[in-house]
Amino acid sequence: MTRGEVILKLLQSKQTPTFIAAQLRDFKAFLQLGGIPSRGYQERQGFPPTPQVTDELDREKGLWDLVFCSIQDHGLSFHQTGRTPNPYGPILLVLDPGWLAGVGDVEVSLLSGGNLRFDRAKHGLPLERLAELFEDRYLGESLVVSRRTLQARFGTELAISNPEISALLPEGKIPLDYVTRIQVDPYQLGNADLMDQVRTGADQHNLKCMINPRPVPDKSQFAELATAVQNGCTTSTDLVTYQWKHFELQRWANRLHTSDWAYQAERWASYLRDGTLNLMTKESL
Repeated sequence: MTRGEVILKLLQSKQTPTFIAAQLRDFKAFLQLGGIPSRGYQERQGFPPTPQVTDELDREKGLWDLVFCSIQDHGLSFHQTGRTPNPYGPILLVLDPGWLAGVGDVEVSLLSGGNLRFDRAKHGLPLERLAELFEDRYLGESLVVSRRTLQARFGTELAISNPEISALLPEGKIPLDYVTRIQVDPYQLGNADLMDQVRTGADQHNLKCMINPRPVPDKSQFAELATAVQNGCTTSTDLVTYQWKHFELQRWANRLHTSDWAYQAERWASYLRDGTLNLMTKESL
């Protein structure tokens, strides 16, 4: 049994899918390529990925040809804990974990590949301990335990962030057949609507899966976020001094600015602008 099959068996027993977040630019590349690729594979096929601050380091550390995914929806943290929306993209692809079958080079770590300290060999967890990532449940989908519980179980040296899977795939990509549904943050910018553009692209490439907007209390907040980023808000300082129309966004910006996650603001804003918003407005012309 390969490492991937061991992880697959666990995820299936916990009824847990895998998640990959993408910018519009990369989602369109996925459709063209017929799969969700590593950033290296995507680049070699002529589809430059959305630039990220860790790109050069990822190449140096041998991460450029790996596919990364999570076992949680990190987009929830915007409304639940006051972090930014998922910095890696507003388009969340939910995948059946069956793609792990037969994959030998795969690790599960508690430090994101986007962290400058990430060392895949050092931070990979032993397979026999992966069940400790989850709450004990007899029925239904199991949830990943809290950060505090992860640190108690694995220690603060290993349990730094949420679980993440990194895999070297023989074909360089996960076939789109494994995508079961797509959830889209409801960004709008002028006449451009991200949800419409995702559905149009999926229809053009005959991608058959459910595509729905993320259920949020007030989707107009995402329109204001898009406007703020497009107007130059790219740091937590920019966000906290912006004249927000929504009081909830001002409160969010205040919390973010004083939190340990303030650095994520620049990544979220720059990735969103370069990978989604610029293309949204271009497509709507």
